[in-house]
Amino acid sequence: MALMVCDNEKIDGKQTIELPKNNVHLTTTKPMELDSSESCTACEAFITVFEDRLTNDSVSVDYLDLAELCNEVEIVHKDQCMEMIESYAQSFKNLLNHFPTWMMCEKVALCDKNKSVAVNQLSNSRCLEGSEYWCKSWDNAKDCKAELLCKRSSWNVKFIED
Repeated sequence: MALMVCDNEKIDGKQTIELPKNNVHLTTTKPMELDSSESCTACEAFITVFEDRLTNDSVSVDYLDLAELCNEVEIVHKDQCMEMIESYAQSFKNLLNHFPTWMMCEKVALCDKNKSVAVNQLSNSRCLEGSEYWCKSWDNAKDCKAELLCKRSSWNVKFIED
């Protein structure tokens, strides 16, 4: 009921609830097995914290201690996160200029391509097309969770050129 996908008369009994087809957008046409490897789940846990920290405009990624962020991930992923950061800290910082955070675990090969939870939560498969699509409009950027990337890169360049 809280998600507004149930009819009042269907909540009392065990019935299959069909979601309206026009509101469901999948990134793939067939069911995809997600990457549930330890490295992928730890990376995605880290990216959630990393992304949250990046939304604060006063934080510069150059001065951000990524190992410190591992202290904020769930305890089950902390050790794996620390190991990952030893190898990939600079890669994550470099990727920020080219990719949205939801794509980073795949780009450093910690998650199989298009099998991460983050990628499969996208509501629009066109988001997989890249920055020309992401930053074409504010709606695309929001839809593809690429607002920070577009703000930092192409939109700033366009404003300077104008």
